[in-house]
Amino acid sequence: MRQIVDVWLLNLDALGEGELACAWCVLDDSERARATRLLRDDDRRTFVTAHGLLRLSLARVAEAPPERVGFELDSDGKPRLADANGASDVDFNLSHCRGLVACAIGHDTELGADVEWCGRRTSLAFLLRLLSPEEREAVERLPDPAARRRAALEAWTMKEALLKGRGNGLPAASSPSALRSISFDLDLDDERRQPQLLRGVSEDDASRWRFRRLHLEDQYVGTVATVVDGRAEPFAVRQRDGRELFQPTR
Repeated sequence: MRQIVDVWLLNLDALGEGELACAWCVLDDSERARATRLLRDDDRRTFVTAHGLLRLSLARVAEAPPERVGFELDSDGKPRLADANGASDVDFNLSHCRGLVACAIGHDTELGADVEWCGRRTSLAFLLRLLSPEEREAVERLPDPAARRRAALEAWTMKEALLKGRGNGLPAASSPSALRSISFDLDLDDERRQPQLLRGVSEDDASRWRFRRLHLEDQYVGTVATVVDGRAEPFAVRQRDGRELFQPTR
């Protein structure tokens, strides 16, 4: 059977106050406390919306009220659904950037997801430092600086999706040297071809992990990674509108 990963996407600019209130209502006390400690309004809004989307999407899978969805950390420090939710086969990953939240959910697999805003203040020179020699060569062949920057950002999302899926999405694992050691065959001449991992964190990563680009608005890039262990059929990504999950409070 073909594996399906649902990716719930939410454009923060499209949210009204009712949806934001809905997100706040489903958070637990610790999440509300974390949100309150954030100094910038944009950061609070993003945090509340992202964690509200996570709870609302997982509530469908766990068949539980979103405010009762529980989490625990595995041995790698990666969040999992608590055993009490009765959905131990579910893996999920949350990513957000300026104006966009993505929540990926799959069954009987490990997965990671990452999205980035192309307008972020990160220089092309810095992005190139994160690439392997093969990736850098492919990116530098592009004639347009904007295209080079976008391709480098997309390669970054591939690496982060892998690290997050493995449970290594931590600052040390995301250092420039660690990211450079991961390498993809970018094949920038064919946008329809999905990313192919050449070298990962461990020797078997290239055979175990598969990747799919997200089809996003022009100002964003994103990647989903999942383990395929022995599956003959490639996995598919089903992108879904996160607004379906939000019902404005009355």
